[in-house]
Amino acid sequence: MKLGLILKVSMLLLALVVVIYGIKALQSPKVQTQAGDPSSVVGLLLGGDQRLLNWCPGDTAKVEIFSETGEVLKTLTSKQDLSAVCELMIGGFTQDPAETPVYKLKLKAYPGSGNPVSLEKAVQSPIFRVQGMPFSSPGLVKVLERLAVP
Repeated sequence: MKLGLILKVSMLLLALVVVIYGIKALQSPKVQTQAGDPSSVVGLLLGGDQRLLNWCPGDTAKVEIFSETGEVLKTLTSKQDLSAVCELMIGGFTQDPAETPVYKLKLKAYPGSGNPVSLEKAVQSPIFRVQGMPFSSPGLVKVLERLAVP
């Protein structure tokens, strides 16, 4: 009887130590940094601060990619390319309050009917804006780099 009680108490103490260690490990700066990165395994498991945003209208027929000077670089019409630039994983970002970024037109989505919707990019940083809402999207940066290659 005493041996069974000692075994149960030791198992509970071991479980308590594992829980405390797990809490401390999840609060470490390294894990917090990895949790915010959408490409890391920790970020995928913990969810991070990523959200899905579909900024294009539902019946989008084409999306145009613009250069820094405002000329059309490429027009996307395939479903795969439209999905890659319209359905984004977005996250928060930190910005110096003294700096206000200058945004330039980067993408424009043309629906089958209605007005086009514009996505703007900050000139010196990977921050985007749609309808006045700024966000970061490392995935969109990678897609735009891939699509910029002729």
